[in-house]
Amino acid sequence: MSLKQDPNQKTVNQKVKKKKKSINRTKDWSFYAIIISLIILAIPTTYIGYHIISAKLATGSVLTGSRFEGDLDPAITKENIETMKSSIQGIEGVESVSINLETATLRVNIKVSESFAKDSYPTLADSAYERVTEVTPIDTYFTSNDLHKMYDLEVGVYNYLKPTEEQKESFEYYMKSKTSSSEETFSSFLSDTKSPEFIQELVEKQTAPSESEKEKESTDA
Repeated sequence: MSLKQDPNQKTVNQKVKKKKKSINRTKDWSFYAIIISLIILAIPTTYIGYHIISAKLATGSVLTGSRFEGDLDPAITKENIETMKSSIQGIEGVESVSINLETATLRVNIKVSESFAKDSYPTLADSAYERVTEVTPIDTYFTSNDLHKMYDLEVGVYNYLKPTEEQKESFEYYMKSKTSSSEETFSSFLSDTKSPEFIQELVEKQTAPSESEKEKESTDA
């Protein structure tokens, strides 16, 4: 004898099944929503993390490129500097010469004796200036144009490399310079101010290592 299913019970079972399907669909969508949210959040986190790691890996690396890219053309070479140095060392009264190419400035530092006559400083600086420009002409290397920023030139003549407190009273520093943006030169005894701070600044400038020397020290380290 077969039992007939209660119509009311059948309706209840159908509602239960529909509810389970609805719950399952809700669970499925919640799961996918969480996955999608995690992916969206992971994109900027991964991007930031990549750049942080890249920055750490790049620490201590030599940066390529230059803020003078496209300028300083033609460039002053090591061969040019050696030729200048050799020529200036032949000038009477010169004890030693150092030439530094710092960023876009060529600095020529000339040491003379402590007894070198003060009125001979300008003449010596003029001679050194001429010998520099024989190797690297003013119009080509030390004059900017509409297309290129070029070099500045400084020729300094001094009698003490690192003057003591007593020597600072007789310290002499004569400068002849030209900027690439000007056709005129500037000449003066910068040490005539006798300002201790300014004299110290001059001393630091003439004893500062060049960029090539800095690179060599960094490589040796």
